[in-house]
Amino acid sequence: MPPRIPDLSLTKLRDGARVDPDVPYRVGGVTFDPHRGMGVTPEFRGAHVVEYLTWLTPSEFLALNPVISDYPHLQEYLRDMRSAVEGGASVAPPYLLVMLVDDGTPEGDPATLRVMSHEGRHRMTVFRDLLHDQPVPVELRWTWSGWHLPRKAESLLGATLRSDRSCRKHFQTTLRAVAAEGIVRVRRSVP
Repeated sequence: MPPRIPDLSLTKLRDGARVDPDVPYRVGGVTFDPHRGMGVTPEFRGAHVVEYLTWLTPSEFLALNPVISDYPHLQEYLRDMRSAVEGGASVAPPYLLVMLVDDGTPEGDPATLRVMSHEGRHRMTVFRDLLHDQPVPVELRWTWSGWHLPRKAESLLGATLRSDRSCRKHFQTTLRAVAAEGIVRVRRSVP
């Protein structure tokens, strides 16, 4: 019998539920699999990656990134993706590659981050309708390429997240305050 996939929500995390973001989990009927889900990307293989799991609505994620360019088969692609997800296909959690702009204060004021790159706009477009724009897990990633990391993971609770500079409109949102144990993880990718 296959292991039961835990069903998560932001409310359950706030109530103390734990998540191991390296194993599959479900949110709103969608299975997220960080290793084999649709949309998983290999570009960080061989590089050390620090990730934090947070929650954003699909609308927030899309507003933080440039608009998807229209191309001939975009709507067909989105329909096929939605059909696959509704049919039980797992998806990789979307991610934002972020840079620390301000580390917050020693007194505990939250940090400020800027989106530098992303992966997952098509998935989030599907989730916006399929999940009625409810918050879904999003990975925040840094590389060890000299970008500064926050002094304390707790400074990410309530942090300001600013849109990618290439967006037509400026947008910022606040990271949802989930207990630090619920959002923090460090993962080193497999070379």
